[in-house]
Amino acid sequence: MRRALLIGCANYNDAGLHALRAPTQDVTELAVVLGDQSIGDFDVEMLSDAPEYVVRRRIERFFTESGPDDMLLLYLSGHGLRDEAGRLFFAASDTELGLLDSTAVSAEYISRRMEQSFSQRIVVVLDCCFSGAFPVGRAHKSVEQVEVSAALNGQGRVVLASSKATEYSFEGGTLVKEEPAASIFTQVLVGGLRSGAADVDRDGWITVDDLYTYVHREVRSATKSQTPTRSLSEVTGTLWIAKAPERPAPVPMVTGLPLLPTTAKSAAVVNCLPRAVPDFTGRDEALEQLARPPRTMAGTVTIQAISGIAGVGKTQLAVQAAHLLTDRYPDAQLYLDLQGFTPGRPPVDPTAALESLLRELEVPADRVPPDLDQRAALWRAQVAHRRILLVLDNAVDEAQVQPLLPGAAHCLVLVTSRHTMVELAGAELLVLDVLSDESSTALFRSLVRLPIKTADDPAVRQVVSICGGLPLAIRMAAGRLRRRPQLGVAGLAAELTDAQSEPKVLRSFELPYGGGPGIRGAFAMSYAALAPEQQLLFRRLGLHPGPEISVAAAAALGDVPSAAVEPSLEDLMGRCLVQEPVAGRFILHDLLRAYARERSVDDDTDESRLEAERRLLALHLREAKTAAEALAQPSAEASSRREARAWLELERGNLAALAQLAQARSEAHAVGLAAASAEHLLALGYLDDAETLYRAAAAVAEALDAPSDLAAAHLGLAEVERFTGRYEDAGNDYRIAQGIYTRTEQGADQSRVLYGLGELARVTGDYGTARECFLTGIELCTMASVRRLEADAWRGLGEVSQAVGDLTAARRSYQQSVDLSSAENYRLGQLFGLTGLGEAERALQLYDTSRQHYETALEIAVEEGHRRGQVNALYGLGEVARLMAQPRVAQGFYTRVLDGSRELDNRRGQAYSLIGLGQVAVALGELTSAVDHFTAAAEICSELGDRRGRATALTGLGDACTNDRDAALNAWHGAAIDYAALGLIDSAEEIRERIENLTGAD
Repeated sequence: MRRALLIGCANYNDAGLHALRAPTQDVTELAVVLGDQSIGDFDVEMLSDAPEYVVRRRIERFFTESGPDDMLLLYLSGHGLRDEAGRLFFAASDTELGLLDSTAVSAEYISRRMEQSFSQRIVVVLDCCFSGAFPVGRAHKSVEQVEVSAALNGQGRVVLASSKATEYSFEGGTLVKEEPAASIFTQVLVGGLRSGAADVDRDGWITVDDLYTYVHREVRSATKSQTPTRSLSEVTGTLWIAKAPERPAPVPMVTGLPLLPTTAKSAAVVNCLPRAVPDFTGRDEALEQLARPPRTMAGTVTIQAISGIAGVGKTQLAVQAAHLLTDRYPDAQLYLDLQGFTPGRPPVDPTAALESLLRELEVPADRVPPDLDQRAALWRAQVAHRRILLVLDNAVDEAQVQPLLPGAAHCLVLVTSRHTMVELAGAELLVLDVLSDESSTALFRSLVRLPIKTADDPAVRQVVSICGGLPLAIRMAAGRLRRRPQLGVAGLAAELTDAQSEPKVLRSFELPYGGGPGIRGAFAMSYAALAPEQQLLFRRLGLHPGPEISVAAAAALGDVPSAAVEPSLEDLMGRCLVQEPVAGRFILHDLLRAYARERSVDDDTDESRLEAERRLLALHLREAKTAAEALAQPSAEASSRREARAWLELERGNLAALAQLAQARSEAHAVGLAAASAEHLLALGYLDDAETLYRAAAAVAEALDAPSDLAAAHLGLAEVERFTGRYEDAGNDYRIAQGIYTRTEQGADQSRVLYGLGELARVTGDYGTARECFLTGIELCTMASVRRLEADAWRGLGEVSQAVGDLTAARRSYQQSVDLSSAENYRLGQLFGLTGLGEAERALQLYDTSRQHYETALEIAVEEGHRRGQVNALYGLGEVARLMAQPRVAQGFYTRVLDGSRELDNRRGQAYSLIGLGQVAVALGELTSAVDHFTAAAEICSELGDRRGRATALTGLGDACTNDRDAALNAWHGAAIDYAALGLIDSAEEIRERIENLTGAD
């Protein structure tokens, strides 16, 4: 495949970069000859006056999408610049002379992209000069000097440059306001290709060598001040640029669009495009797609069908693209609103639409036939030899659009609709999504045009968030503020936030923007086009409180079988009322969901809505119980357990939202959802979701006077709080659960509470209390024959023994925990027991055995999807590597632990991984990094009340402060105090010796 990317930049925002006449004509004329199938036979892409990031993206795509047999030609025309280090940059429209690194495209960047290309046949043509001032009588293209071909030369490349480093590349004359003129270099190059004169050896082919020889000779004949250069590097195969034409070239193709002879000069060019909005924002990728070469078959009209939710900006995108593409379609630029979703108006009949289009082309009224087919034939005949761009806005469906399509291949049709035009043959589909947060914020600020202080930034984010990235909503919110500037952004955010709790959420967006129908009116037109059964399903979907809706959930809401609901979901998706980001998972935009709920309030009974919600809750409770059963059965197939975990991860957001819905309705489903799924979500590391479920369960259990359920919910909350370092809250919830279990004489559950209280005491350094809790728990579990809980208690006892230095007892307790867990096929018990055993043996310097235990624990954690267990095992492997003098290996493990702990919001894990990274940094002599790691770890341990961790971090901090005596003493004093408070006298004495050794040098 032969591909060419032609980039020219003639106009610049920076006043220090002079405007150029040549690049526009350079790109156009070269595109014509390279795209001509009888000459260059390239697939040509053009890019003019684009900002730096668009140029970079286009270049990267051009090279990365190439194959090994492709021949690639990159052409650049515009200013070339050099920084103080002598690096070469190509200027884009938004380049700032003082910020070349971030606003210009470097030669290094282009070289890297070429190196990544599979193609070994790359030709780079540069019509960029690199010299100092404008000479009299001619305009030149740059302001700096650099050697071009050397900067881009490399294997598999040929670089043709318009001049040497010390020369200019000249345009046709002085810079004046007239028609663009090609540069001397490109003018010669294009002329030689078009006429065949560049075929210097007369063999019918123009190779790179032929082209260089010809261009060098002709440019030097035109001006002695410019010398084209060439550079080659191990090019594979013959690089022929073009065939030498034997007759006048046929109609050329540029990006798949024939450039036909221009219509008569006397004919007025019709341009009835609406005004492009000045604050158009955030659609660069969509614009790039619309400007991309069509993938339709040669000889067919190019159709781009833009669809999306009401208010997403389809019309503005189409109009903006049309204005940008006007130069490609110089004979006419037409716009027609088909009124497919216009309040109070029926869709335009295709027969009437054709009459409007024909009259725009000045066809006399008496020549317009009455019949649809005759009008369509006349329309196609009128545009058969014209390059026209047609915007068909607000179409209702494919049937309305089909008769309006030109038949000529050199036309472009942009269609917008709320209906995805999947049946419009040959159309490229572009489903427009909402704006990103960044683009939404930029649009809001642009529209408001009021000074927004930094302090108001959170308010701006809040406004944008409520608008959900929908441009229409953002424009209406901004219009509200412009009408009431005294409200301020914070006041607007408060109003919009307050409205979220009202039944009529869209009330804030009722006032139309620019006379339009407003959001509710826009949504109403889409809703009115639905059949009654689809309207009902749409209203039911609005009742779903979670982020995603499964097919089964939609069926439950609609009270229909899953097979029956799928076609309706597909239809709603085709009408851009729902989206399917992942197969089988559907979402509604927040404002559409609000509209669906409004319609449900208006059109459905309270009882029917409540029944729909109960069906949804019952469905998820059944599915949650099924997943819990698979995870609780030791004998369950591994595939069943994986499927259960996958379901929990997929539905966790829905489970949390449904628990809150059940809480609001005081439905017992909240208790059931927490009992079935919260513990497993906790094990998977989704602490926020688990906490939401437990809190909803606690509220409902209290309301229903269900003490056992209330105790279980508080116990679960305590577990979440312990894992996230909220030890005081955890203690309170443990004690609430303990009080209920004591009153109801539930011994086994009491042992769970005792284990949690023991863990709290252990991490806060109260080892006596911790030991007592674990021993009592073991006794209760033995009496009740609850082996799994007994295994947990033995592990806790091992942790206490290890903390006080009794490693023999620790090994014994850990081994007991592993044995009990293995007998019960209690995989998580095995996981944590082996991790503890690895810790004890690490402390005994049995590093090989310790590592084996950690590796086995890691395997179990991965199999079970237990993220916290993975973090613990990785930390142990890091400790072993550090103690075995493998600092780089240890550093890798600690970094993974830190990342994982941050994902889990595990503050204690973060602290200990930072301690490990600090210890490794000391070993590597990276003392500045060590100080940072130890300081951060000490702060976290202080917040958690973890004196043992803080003592370790402060010890390391003192060791790292080799050049700061006072800082070292201060850190060691703190460590000694913590060790003494923990009863670790030997450790405290060791630190005091370090202090004495340091102060004794005075």
